[in-house]
This record gives sequence, structure tokens and C-alpha cells, in this order.
Amino acid sequence: MGGVETLLFVGFICGLWFFIVLGKRFLRRELIKEERILDAQVSLKKKSEVKLKFLKDKKRCIEKKLIDVSKIYTVTKDMSFNVRLESLFNALNEFMRDNFRFRKFILATLKDKTDADEIEKVYVLEDKVNVQDNLGERYRVAFDFVLRSKAPLLAEKNSDLSKRLGMNETPGDFLAIPLSIGQEILAVVFVEEARKENYEDFLILASQIALQIRKLDLFEKVERLSLIDGLTGAFLRRHFLELANEEIERSKTYRMNLSILLVDVDYFKKQNDRFGHLVGDAVLKAMTELIKKNVREIDLVSRYGGEEFCIMLPETKKENARVIGERIRHAIENHDIEAYDETTRITVSIGVSSYPADGRTSDDLIEKADIALYHAKHEGRNQVRLAG
Repeated sequence: MGGVETLLFVGFICGLWFFIVLGKRFLRRELIKEERILDAQVSLKKKSEVKLKFLKDKKRCIEKKLIDVSKIYTVTKDMSFNVRLESLFNALNEFMRDNFRFRKFILATLKDKTDADEIEKVYVLEDKVNVQDNLGERYRVAFDFVLRSKAPLLAEKNSDLSKRLGMNETPGDFLAIPLSIGQEILAVVFVEEARKENYEDFLILASQIALQIRKLDLFEKVERLSLIDGLTGAFLRRHFLELANEEIERSKTYRMNLSILLVDVDYFKKQNDRFGHLVGDAVLKAMTELIKKNVREIDLVSRYGGEEFCIMLPETKKENARVIGERIRHAIENHDIEAYDETTRITVSIGVSSYPADGRTSDDLIEKADIALYHAKHEGRNQVRLAG
């Protein structure tokens, strides 16, 4: 029995040890399993937190973009109320200073000519809008580059491109954007030390500025058509009378003289019958140019009707007006006018009236000048006659 008991005891110990070993292994597997489940839960939580943070950041980014776009829409609306480039850029300058960080913002407009790289005006947006005639050599390389490529240009600080453009001395990034409508470039914008997060906003803003510039160009053309005679470039009668009335009021206020010249082409109908209306148009155009060459910048030249022109001479006495009239008459009489295959000469008759001696309104002065013109025609044409 002693041997059997010993054997049973040994078996019991072995079984217990086996059970303990298996239990440990089972417990270890369960712990590993639980640990993996826990790790997975922690990982999932972290992923959720990361994803949630990403979505929140994305939301903030979208909200900021919506705010930026809303601000651009607001300034676009403000700019749309302006009918002159200077006032448009004043509105733009205030918006730029409030919403963007940059060192200098320059806008160079182009002339509406065949020579596409000819600059019309340069607007520098600083504390106030400064208008210049020249862009300056510092920006010329970038200007030519943008005109050729018709695409925005970004030269990062100290980059090879920045050095090639001559902008390596610029403390920050440099941005140049063409303002285009279709394939036509209206202007080029230059931004020094722009922040990268604003690049896209600058592009959106540039497209809106281009639309506003085109709108103002069209407005000025329409306005010009209502003020200026399309053939001769002289003022139209209605606009001339508005300006004349203003000048007469000024003469009354400051007690100054003012004179009117009424100029009419002699035998113009015969010219038209002989050479045709195209030659007649060329005659009127050449005549206007000769008149403008023989008066001052402040004098008003208008096509008053048909072949008749009216000229207002502010601060001019009647005798001085007669001298100017003779100068105009002589210049026209001795000028060969070339029109198509024809070369011709014309003469003019001129009537002169003055404020206040001959009248105190534009109607009175023009009527007196017309009477003087009638006498010039009646007495042989090609001469100057004074009213009174």
C-alpha cells in the first residue's frame, strides 16, 4: 500500500502541475486576448479622436474659406458701385489692409492698343493709393514673364525663380497674377511678402478685379460716346453747352472775360458733291486737328452741327479771340488735306462774340457769334468777323 499511495501522490502532484501549467497558458491567452481587445479599443478610440480632430480642422478651414469668400464678395459689391479706377482701388485698398497680410500690392493696367505690353497706369496700394506712370525695372521681368505665360507666378523666398526674376532681395514670397478676361490681359497684380494661406484668395480676388476693370472700360467707352463726336473727337453739342454754362458762371463769379468762336467750312456742300462724303469726313477730321493745335488745353472745341464748330475760350477778351480766330483760319487755309486719293484745301469763316459785352448766357453768345458768322459769309467768306 505504501508504494501505491506514493504512486497516487506523485500522480496527483503531476496532475496538479499539469493543471497549473494549462491554467497559466489559458490565462495568458485570455490576458493576451483581452489586451488585444483593449488595444483595439484604445486604437479605435485614438483613431476616432484623430478623425474627429481632422473633421473639426476641416470644418474650421471650410468656415474660414466661406468667411474669406464672403468678404471677397462684399468688396466686389463695394467695387461695383465705383465708376472710376481710382475710387475702385481706394475701396480695394481698404479691404486689402483689413483682410490680407502683405508688404506691397501693385496693379499695372495695360493700354487698349496692339502693343500689349504698354502700361497705362500703375496703382500702388500702401497707406493710400498712389498712381504712377511707370512700373519700374524691378518688376519688369516678372511683368514680361506673366504676359508671355498668361498664368500666375509664385516665386518663393530665396528660390532660383526669385533670383532669375531679380526678386532675391525681397524678404518674403513674391506673387504675380494676370487679370484676364478670356485671352485678353487687362492688368497684372504684384504682391510682395504674401502669406501662403492667402494665395488662393488672391487668385479669386484677381478674377473679380478683372471683371470690374472690364466693366469700367465699357462704362468709359459708353460715356465717351455720349460726350465725344465719333468722327472728329470734338465735344458733342449737348455736352459742350453744359461745360459752356459752367464756364460762364465761373466768369460771372470771378468777373472774367470769355469768348466764343463759331467756325463754318466754306462751300462744304460743293466739296461733298465733288469728292464724296468720305472725303468730306476726312476734311472735318483734319480741320478739328488743326483747330486743336491752335488753341489751349483749357479751350473747349465742339462739333456744333454738320460742318460747324463752336469753340469756347475762357478768360479771353474779344480782340484776343479775333487773333486766335485768324490763326485758325490761316492754318486751315494753308493746309493740304489728303483724303484717300484726293488732296484738297478748304477755307473757313468765323464769327466771334464775347462775355459780357455780347451776352450773359451761352444762347446769347452763340446767337451773336452766328450773326457775325453770317456777315463773314455774306462779305466774301474766309474771314473773321466780330459781333457788335
